[in-house]
Amino acid sequence: MNFLKSIKQILSTSRGFILLYLLFVAPTYILPIYGSNSVFSYMMSGTNFYFWLHLFSLLILIVLAKIRGEMIGKGYLIVFAQFALFFDLVPFVNFLPLAPSIMHCFVIVNGMGKSS
Repeated sequence: MNFLKSIKQILSTSRGFILLYLLFVAPTYILPIYGSNSVFSYMMSGTNFYFWLHLFSLLILIVLAKIRGEMIGKGYLIVFAQFALFFDLVPFVNFLPLAPSIMHCFVIVNGMGKSS
């Protein structure tokens, strides 16, 4: 419970939100080098540690967007984070080159508002 309180305290400032968001968004750009965003690769091999790490990072980003969105009265932030996951991991859709990046930018820019 204390951990969640610390996370909320970090997310209460724009700077904290941006830094924490970027910390978890970075793996989503590094891990595809190892095939993490290929669901077909995961299905063929049965296990892909990088896929699970990529998915975990995206799920954390969704949680961060939800918490920050609730704090600043912009509950829709979670939708952009969910679209980023969709555009990053769904086969064939993940070939759209900048879609996840645009979604992450929407979360960051809209999440910079002041707490209410």
